[in-house]
Amino acid sequence: MHIAITGSLGSGKTTICTYLERRYGFSRYSTGSIQRSLAAERNMTTLEMNAYMGEHSEFDKMIDEAVAQINRERIDENIVFDSRLAWHFAKDSYKVFITVDIDVAAERVFRDDRGATESYTSKEEAKELLVARVEEEQSRYERMYGIDYSDWKNYDLVLDSTHCDAETLGDLIYQLALSSASNSSEHKGTLLISPRRL
Repeated sequence: MHIAITGSLGSGKTTICTYLERRYGFSRYSTGSIQRSLAAERNMTTLEMNAYMGEHSEFDKMIDEAVAQINRERIDENIVFDSRLAWHFAKDSYKVFITVDIDVAAERVFRDDRGATESYTSKEEAKELLVARVEEEQSRYERMYGIDYSDWKNYDLVLDSTHCDAETLGDLIYQLALSSASNSSEHKGTLLISPRRL
């Protein structure tokens, strides 16, 4: 089973992917880790690396082609893709989008230790830079591939992490992905959101 998880910045998708790896034995492929490594090698912040990648599309293409290749060649393995665009390149996968309130996202990334390439002096700065990063990424992916990763219609499942922990969401993703594998239309286009978010 292949599961492709993307989502809003600060939504907890990496934590959910790590949980699936530990709890259910999935192999995890993280494009965010690759990007942070590239940024560290060049002494750049994550936002600076995003801008740099916007001018050097070979980085995106290298990462995206690797996702597609893994999806094709390791079909008999349980793999979770922690990637902004895996839903598009891992064609044979259960596609999940994690959404979150922007203020909650900013609080999470401000308090999280993400290294020198992604650090913030305040929650307000975190929020401002998250919004800037989303805008840069959206523009880059639209220009390169003509796609909008934030469009929920691209996904089999959309979950809201604002008021829910990663373990609960990870278990839910696993169960719905299993169910979908046996009945491909049963959960297509499912949206689960906490009433507290409304």
